[in-house]
Amino acid sequence: MVKLKDLAEHLNISISTVSRVLNNRDRVDDNTRKRVQRAIDEMGYISNEAARSLKRQYMKAIGVVVTDIENDYYSRLIRGIEEKAYEKEYHVFVCASSGNQKWELDNINMLLGMYMSGLVISTVFHRIPEKLQRRLNNIPVVFVDNQPDDCQQNELITVDNFELGKELTQKLIDNGHRHIGILMGMSNESSHRERVRGYNEALRLAGMKINDDLKWAGGFDAESGYETTKKMLCKNHFDALVAVNNFLAYGAIRAIREAKLRIPEDISVVCFDANDWNGLSQTKLTCFVQPTKKMGNLAAELIITAKDREPSSHKIHVMKAEFIEGNTVKRREGQ
Repeated sequence: MVKLKDLAEHLNISISTVSRVLNNRDRVDDNTRKRVQRAIDEMGYISNEAARSLKRQYMKAIGVVVTDIENDYYSRLIRGIEEKAYEKEYHVFVCASSGNQKWELDNINMLLGMYMSGLVISTVFHRIPEKLQRRLNNIPVVFVDNQPDDCQQNELITVDNFELGKELTQKLIDNGHRHIGILMGMSNESSHRERVRGYNEALRLAGMKINDDLKWAGGFDAESGYETTKKMLCKNHFDALVAVNNFLAYGAIRAIREAKLRIPEDISVVCFDANDWNGLSQTKLTCFVQPTKKMGNLAAELIITAKDREPSSHKIHVMKAEFIEGNTVKRREGQ
């Protein structure tokens, strides 16, 4: 953790001068003020009035940043974090970015300023901005599901998205499907990219052509799944669909039904994380479900124990997903 004294020594000026700049006080010339601000950015110093009043002690709290708090995947992840955190008498602060990178940056910076013990982040970034990355290096950070390419030094909790994407696609191939489309979601997320890679590999191993016209990118929510599938139905013929998350699948189902097509009689659909926990839905999607509650437990445990653990080269924690046999896949005879 970069301290006030470190800034002063780096710049060869007094601590009181650095403090006056941080508090926007007078009696500091413009050149010195710029040098201090530049050093703050370069060294990743985190300034916060409340934290300074606590004599630089971290709060017993975990900051959580997720994409969509309405998605059952994230609500169960948060529940898992809360269970472990409260067991150890830690608090949990949750923010949602709605897939907006600026909102995510603002949320992370706010939590850093509150002096959390660590952060659990389900990010939408492919690469974390360098300035923010320097700040994240000062505290324990655990990424869940998606890991930016430039944050390999941080711990990641995930599933084998490549293998699961391949198995879901193979499920459709084994049931006679030969025109399989995919809703790819957001290409900046490593989990989505791996699922698409698994889809490609299953087609390749089956000797089937990878048709780019049957691959559609877009957002991550149900509205995106709905609008994209509507366009797909007008332009392309497909008898099965892989969705890289549950909300894309929900939107796709709505579009398919509006087109007077039946699931699975006309189009089979598979996806990730669409478990019907209450058993109330007549449409039970065939899918892989990640153990999100256990992932949340582990994320909190990693943050809480970080200060007592030796640095480990084992940074990736791969958990086992559960296959759910729903009623959205139908065998195509004679294909």
